[in-house]
Amino acid sequence: MEGLADTRSALAFLAAVTDAFAEHEELQRSLDALASAMLPALGDACLIDVVPPLGEVSCALAAVDKEVERGLRELRRLVPISSPRAEGPIARAMAAEAPIVVDSVEHELERLAPNDPVQARLFGALRLGSLYVVPMRLGRHVEGAMTFGFARDGGQRADEIRLAIAGELARRVAWVIERARRASVAGVERAEHVEALRRRREEYRALVEHSPDIVSRLDRDKRHLYVSRTIELIGMSADELLGRTYAEAGVAPELADAWDAMIERVFGTGQAEAAVFTFETPGGRRAYESRFVPELAADGSVATVIRISRDVTDERESARAMQRANRGLEVLSRGMEEIARATDEDQLFARVCDLLASVGGFRLAWIGAAVDAPGKPVRPLARAGVESSYVDDLQTSWDEAQPTGRGPTGLSIRTGEPTVFRDVSADRDFAPWRTSALAHGFGSTLALPLLAGGRIFGALAIYSGEVDAFDADEVALLERLASAISLGVDAMRAKQARDASEAALRQREEHFRGLIENASDAILEVSADRIVRYASPALRRILGFDAGEVTGRPVLELLVPEARARAAAVLSTALETPGVVHTFATAAMHGDGGRRELEIVGHRPAGEAEPRLVLHARDVTERTRLDEHLRETQKLDALNRLAASVAHDFNNVLTIIQGAGSMLRLRVRDQERAREEVDEILSATDRAAALTRQMLLFTRRAPEEPKIVDVRGACADVERMVRRLLGVDIELELQLRDDSARVRIDPGQLEQVVLNLVVNARDAMPEGGRLTLRVDVAHLAAPLDSVDGAIPPGDWVRLTVSDTGSGVDPAIVSRIFDPFFTTKPAGRGTGLGLSTVRSIVHRAGGYVRVETEAGRGARFVVHLPRTEGDADAPRPRGDRASRGTELVLLVDDDEQVRRLSARALRAHGYEVLEAQDGAEALEAFARVRDRVALVVTDLVMPRLRGQALAERLAQQRPALPVLFVSALTDEIQHDGLGPRRALLPKPFTPDALLSRVRELLDRR
Repeated sequence: MEGLADTRSALAFLAAVTDAFAEHEELQRSLDALASAMLPALGDACLIDVVPPLGEVSCALAAVDKEVERGLRELRRLVPISSPRAEGPIARAMAAEAPIVVDSVEHELERLAPNDPVQARLFGALRLGSLYVVPMRLGRHVEGAMTFGFARDGGQRADEIRLAIAGELARRVAWVIERARRASVAGVERAEHVEALRRRREEYRALVEHSPDIVSRLDRDKRHLYVSRTIELIGMSADELLGRTYAEAGVAPELADAWDAMIERVFGTGQAEAAVFTFETPGGRRAYESRFVPELAADGSVATVIRISRDVTDERESARAMQRANRGLEVLSRGMEEIARATDEDQLFARVCDLLASVGGFRLAWIGAAVDAPGKPVRPLARAGVESSYVDDLQTSWDEAQPTGRGPTGLSIRTGEPTVFRDVSADRDFAPWRTSALAHGFGSTLALPLLAGGRIFGALAIYSGEVDAFDADEVALLERLASAISLGVDAMRAKQARDASEAALRQREEHFRGLIENASDAILEVSADRIVRYASPALRRILGFDAGEVTGRPVLELLVPEARARAAAVLSTALETPGVVHTFATAAMHGDGGRRELEIVGHRPAGEAEPRLVLHARDVTERTRLDEHLRETQKLDALNRLAASVAHDFNNVLTIIQGAGSMLRLRVRDQERAREEVDEILSATDRAAALTRQMLLFTRRAPEEPKIVDVRGACADVERMVRRLLGVDIELELQLRDDSARVRIDPGQLEQVVLNLVVNARDAMPEGGRLTLRVDVAHLAAPLDSVDGAIPPGDWVRLTVSDTGSGVDPAIVSRIFDPFFTTKPAGRGTGLGLSTVRSIVHRAGGYVRVETEAGRGARFVVHLPRTEGDADAPRPRGDRASRGTELVLLVDDDEQVRRLSARALRAHGYEVLEAQDGAEALEAFARVRDRVALVVTDLVMPRLRGQALAERLAQQRPALPVLFVSALTDEIQHDGLGPRRALLPKPFTPDALLSRVRELLDRR
């Protein structure tokens, strides 16, 4: 150990040897200098072998004794490293990729002599007593080996420090050799690497102290025959142990048993045993390495056992310190390489974190960015390590006012200094993260600021599983890594800025170069005499002319004749006002003979000697059409609102007429002429009610009660009505084939669809003909066209109405479903029939197809989604015998409707309490709260609407039934109905009212 008594001197030696290695640019000379520099600290002789080929480099050697040096040269001349006869320790070390120690060269020669006598003879001539070989390995590749030998009479042997230093040198030389193999500039890179090592050599620090050995001799009974005085170091005396076993001397049972077992094994096997034991001593808890060595008698048996104990506490700490230093050096060295190779920040951050975790051995490394936002959070950018999940729920800030901002990361960002928390379990400012950190096995943490452009943008945080894991040397080394990262980020950002600037310049150049050529608007340059001097390619797309066709022609010739005068005036004004933009609408002729609406923006550039105009022409034909469509849509919306308003009031009037007519018919049923007149009145109200329903369907404000409906049965039910509508001149054919034709739709709306299509077909056959009503089920394997787009594949119920009438002109097929569009004479149609059909079918998820040919009839095919399940039972018609005696609260703001409804109820035995609005109803209900059996209320009323009234009453009587009546049933929310709430649309007959009242009362 001469010259290497402590870690500081070992590191100084390592730095000096590295300097000697770095002084020469030529690799051979560097290796020769290295071999000489390692003498005599690492051995009396040194041989460095390099695996060929590597230029002219093969080996380097040096020895204290020149005779030994000449012997080494002879050995390498006769037995090169590549020789197939090389079977000695060098070849074994390289094959095993691990150091080999030969304690006795003499014994090694005996092993070599039978297989390799030349090598054995040459080794024997070197006069070496022991040697050790360290392979030069980088990754998975072995670049060669370093061999160190000690003279026979020197008494020195390989120890841990020599092996560690030799191993570190071997790794660095291997790295340089590998670099030399890959690049012609290996010398420059090696010099830079060694220079980095030289700059940091003063930063390595560790304390390793060696205590004198404790020696004792024990017999087969495990009694001490001899004990050195150094036993006092562990708090015992030689007198206490002489003649006694460990147990008799009071040694702790677990230690005594372990030592006795090792002694027994040495006596039994004759082989040495070694182990490290940690126990309390007067100097504190110390680690001692104990070797139990057999002492042989003359007959070769084990006579006694020699125990040699050495305090390795400081040595182990020193080894750990060296390991940390080597780890930091490795991280810094490879980190520099990653910084040089990285192409973007994310890649750099990820690789540095991975390096700290995989090479540095830290449990976690992450990089965060300081976000300048409320709360000043730190956003993780990259992470690596076995405990990287810790970052998932990490809440960190750099705001000093918040508890999460006083941790190591926030403090490092604020101060710009490295921040170490040596014990996360005890540091007060680490409280917000303590539970999670301890659960992940963290003991201490270090945060280092990261800068870019002279300002701190984030921090590098590193977590170790040990308490107080970061000493000053390692912090300084990692701080250097953080500085290198910052420089790398600066360089990348500067490059990105340059690249972005260059790209922006190129893009700007391309933009201005292609602006005119690729503009969507047509750009024209017009001279002062209004002649086109230039036209962009877009003119072909807009007006169908190539630039060559219009260049040299007057620009006004492109416009329609009636637009030229106004355009000429605007162009004259633009020529007289430089720098002022003028916009005007006009129309131009297209190359195909059509017309295009244009919006032209023109100006005369200011500051030019020769006047000219630059015109941008945009095709606004489609926009003009859309604007017109929007105006039509707005008109239609206003009409929708008007129709709904009229239908509301009209339905109230119809309710009165229909109710009064129904009751009058009961009175005059025995007077045939009077009854016929009443029937005419009721027939007229039915037609008016149908018209309002059609208007409300069109405006989507009609009531809906979707049910599962058998379409075949529904068509059969309306057969009589259909025949009455068709008259005697039109033959009706029913083809109701499939009993599985069930759909989900409002039954009344389905009836409306059938009747509207039948009436439309009837009007197309004024001279008579045949109408076919067909119901079947079809499976579509591919999409099918319809007036509302493609009908998707699947199972559909088809309702087909065919006629033999005049058919539909194909030119107007796309318009026949528009509201108020009709081909019938004035007074013969409203134009709502087919629009209503389309609206109903669309809401039911269906489609309509039209198949027609002018003069040969038409076929309308309604496709409705087929559904499974049994058809719902139809609601029973009003029963005039629906009588009762219960008290009904009747609320309606229309006095005539309320009076008619009350009269019908009282005529059938019910007691009626009337109210003209919701507020009055609440007052009336309070007087007879427990007697009211049912509430019948209009939905739209002043002061308090019907649904709000029902909710107020439900607070007092949750189970109270409510029947809503209204002409506009979209006023009620879908969740406003249920088992005890129902809806009766206006207009309604007294029978319908009585039926629904009885139905609700019977549900109680």
